[in-house]
Amino acid sequence: MKKLLVKDLYNPNQTVALIVREDESFLNIVKKFVEAPYIRGLFVVDKSGSYQGFIKRESLLHWAKVKLGDISGLEEYLLKYSKDTTAGQLIYPYSGKATVYPEDDAVKCLRLMLTYDLTDIPVLDRSGRILGDVTIPELLAKVLEASSG
Repeated sequence: MKKLLVKDLYNPNQTVALIVREDESFLNIVKKFVEAPYIRGLFVVDKSGSYQGFIKRESLLHWAKVKLGDISGLEEYLLKYSKDTTAGQLIYPYSGKATVYPEDDAVKCLRLMLTYDLTDIPVLDRSGRILGDVTIPELLAKVLEASSG
């Protein structure tokens, strides 16, 4: 069986998963999740466009638990803490380490997903810019196709 590479898994012409800058406001992050309820997360880049990490939907719940705690006076606390929160502060732990390049082996991609508990992994060029992404369904489908064919 031919070795499956990351470049075989993603379509560079398809729309790249949502990308936000690390200094983007909490309100804008929440709006992006509301506007695209089908997405699992957002890729965070710095001002130069280099990948920094991934924000999972669950990051919003974690933020609420840490910042809001007891929900008495919820609106007041929500407004207070959301103004000081940026995308960079919502990045899922260690997700910045979970990246692949087009020439990497698909096994590496799967290993990173399992290690860092991520369903999406960015495909980067050598300067750290996002070319696209690989999702767990895409990866599993390609592996199964290659195995059965």
